[in-house]
Amino acid sequence: MKRIKTTVFILILLPFLASETNAQVIGLWEVTKVTVGSQERTPIARWSKINPDQTYESGNGWLQNSDGAWEFDSDKMELTMVPKTGYDDPFGPFKVSFIDENVMTWKRVEEGEEVTVYNQRIEMVPKSPSDLVTGIWDLSSAERNGKDALEEFDPSGNRFVFLRPDHLFRDFTKDGRVSGIWKVDAHRPVLDILYYDDSKPLDYWAISFVEENTMVWERDEIKLTFSRLRSFPE
Repeated sequence: MKRIKTTVFILILLPFLASETNAQVIGLWEVTKVTVGSQERTPIARWSKINPDQTYESGNGWLQNSDGAWEFDSDKMELTMVPKTGYDDPFGPFKVSFIDENVMTWKRVEEGEEVTVYNQRIEMVPKSPSDLVTGIWDLSSAERNGKDALEEFDPSGNRFVFLRPDHLFRDFTKDGRVSGIWKVDAHRPVLDILYYDDSKPLDYWAISFVEENTMVWERDEIKLTFSRLRSFPE
């Protein structure tokens, strides 16, 4: 009789244990590191939101690029994402483990390489460099080889650039407006600009930010610093 009572108790307890494990998975998570074999390939501002109603959304920065349903096998500790939009996932479920309540790892094999994804629990969707560059920017300083070069890059003193949310680019110079398309690399803070009129080749800059209102472009010996504007200059 005692053995029967113990077995019944375990059977009653198992759904609660599974539910508790599901609760550990639920939340908003940012990818802090991805390793593929011996290489690190961490995307910038990659996040997943795993909801209690078995749905999820994921994206990079403010751009959501996938959603769907999730399933968690608490016996095997395997998480399966079934996308509704975005790309089908051909690699199967992730093996899940928890370093602590705020750090979760996913592991699986993709094309013969072991992939490990480290997820950190967060409160807000992170901004990516692509989100931060969007806006109107005044060229406030320029350097070449560490020396002042503002006269070279802005002889009229009124140059500014407009990086639109739809990824169109406008560069306002003393010679008029130059247009193109901009994008930021998903894995590196690098800005690429493709000009419409072929007046310039593909332009690329390493970008960084001093808080959110000062943006720095660097390439070779050149360093350009921009200050965010709240409206177009007159």
